[in-house]
Amino acid sequence: MESPPVQYVSPPVYTETIVEQPRPVEPSYERPALDSYRPAQSDTYSTSGRSGDASRRGVTYYVMVDGAPYPVPRDRMRQWDEVPVLRPFGPLYEGYGNVFDDAQAERWLRLTAITMRIFNDLNEDRLRKHEQAQIDATTAPVGLAVTWKQGDASGSVRAKKDFEGPGGNRCREFEHVVSVGKKTGRTTAMACTGSDGSWWPLRPT
Repeated sequence: MESPPVQYVSPPVYTETIVEQPRPVEPSYERPALDSYRPAQSDTYSTSGRSGDASRRGVTYYVMVDGAPYPVPRDRMRQWDEVPVLRPFGPLYEGYGNVFDDAQAERWLRLTAITMRIFNDLNEDRLRKHEQAQIDATTAPVGLAVTWKQGDASGSVRAKKDFEGPGGNRCREFEHVVSVGKKTGRTTAMACTGSDGSWWPLRPT
């Protein structure tokens, strides 16, 4: 039986062929409207409007964790109007950062693919603060860390460099740091803007 398609979160100008048995499969976001989605872990993580469940389409998404592709559990993924919302670690909620509605946060939702295991140690308020730092880092000067702190938790997002994608897209490389007590998580991720101003994470090559 043919395996379900594998999809990485990346902009159209960075479309890659992901090799999977029995033949190569190219990622595609061209999918029909999906049914509403309510993950089993949280009664409060309901969705409305044009949300859907990517897992019902047999789609497997991967995010980069500890330098390697990590399959997002099906109960930790959903869609908003064709936009994948991937939260493999940490609390589940709508929106992104200080934007609490999916429709208003649509241009940022793909950045949920930038993740770390230490997000499991953050509550929603703290994770939203870190996401807001990511939003602010998209326009902050290169090299300036956008920081946050709450209790024994703190974090920062810093734009390390700007670069131009093959399609002329504006791109940035970001460094994420989160500390909770004596634990610290770090990751580096790249993202580019789409034609509509939304941000798309890139899978490292």
